[in-house]
Amino acid sequence: MSDLQISVIITTLNREADIGLTLDRLAEQSLEADRFEVLVVDGGSTDRTEEVVRERSRQHARHSFRFLLEREPGVTAARHLGVNEARGEFLVYIEDDARAEPRTLEAILECFADPQVHLVGGRCVPDYDSPPPAWLETFFQRSDDGFTCGALSLIDQGDRVQETSPHNVWALNFSIRKQTLIDLGGFHPDLMPPGYKEYQGDGESGVSNKLIEKKLKAVYHPDVTVHHRIQADRFDVAYFEKRYRFQGICDSYTALRSAEDVQTELGDASAVPEAPSRFSEILKSAHKLPGILAGKLRGALGDGEAAEQRLGAQYYRQAMQAYRDGFEFHREAAKKNPALMDWIRREDYFNCSVEDYVGGKGN
Repeated sequence: MSDLQISVIITTLNREADIGLTLDRLAEQSLEADRFEVLVVDGGSTDRTEEVVRERSRQHARHSFRFLLEREPGVTAARHLGVNEARGEFLVYIEDDARAEPRTLEAILECFADPQVHLVGGRCVPDYDSPPPAWLETFFQRSDDGFTCGALSLIDQGDRVQETSPHNVWALNFSIRKQTLIDLGGFHPDLMPPGYKEYQGDGESGVSNKLIEKKLKAVYHPDVTVHHRIQADRFDVAYFEKRYRFQGICDSYTALRSAEDVQTELGDASAVPEAPSRFSEILKSAHKLPGILAGKLRGALGDGEAAEQRLGAQYYRQAMQAYRDGFEFHREAAKKNPALMDWIRREDYFNCSVEDYVGGKGN
């Protein structure tokens, strides 16, 4: 019988500068090499991504690094190709710019030793290319145990193993039983490229919602840690506007997919949430500007940083407006396009192509 238990799945596109180090860190895991494999699913890169993966496969010959190609738009088909090709019982999704600490895979197996655990997450901590600006603190929520920053996919829930909400387990550090993911219908549409933005869905949040509905257990383990590369170009309000607009589209999809009366949902002008539902546990009070944010910034930066406080509050307002714009964009697209509504309400997204729906054929 094979000792292999874990299939690490990395989806990537034109990340030759990142993927090599991500694979190097996986080769340094404390878990024995024969107990896990790594599947790199490429979305059609035009750079040296494939060459870098094959170079690392030769360098780390004790490990099973496999390169797969998936050209379907968006990341969901790539994630599902990983499911189909995986030989392990447990699927570990990390992103191509997330570096796993050495005990990550071992700690994941410790969590899954409990048969009641279906989902495992952990720390996603920043690896900044350059020092972050002070206004970035606006987008963090901090507690005595840790922090969250949804827009940068960062989370730390402290130093103890604990049960957690599935919504605290994000795609860059997302481990799930293979059979559970299949039984839940897989991932929803995610990271759709330009030209397909109205076909965006709620990604792994759709899986999280189903886990919650079925009362399946998710666990946070502090040793399940990845370091997420944060490039300097993200320290710009344009990045946060893009990220929040994306979240508005995701949340519109979630609401339309779950609505019993779609026409009422589409016609409700008050349907735009006050804050992104994906971030609801993180940003429960952050939209109450400027008082709460100013107070948080004073505590973090000191009274002499009034300009940074104002800038952070201004950027947050702009991000929230982008969120509302994204939500409304998706609603308008759904009103005009019956094929889009068919796409939104698919039972699952295994073995299908968005091109059929863009072409109005459906499936």
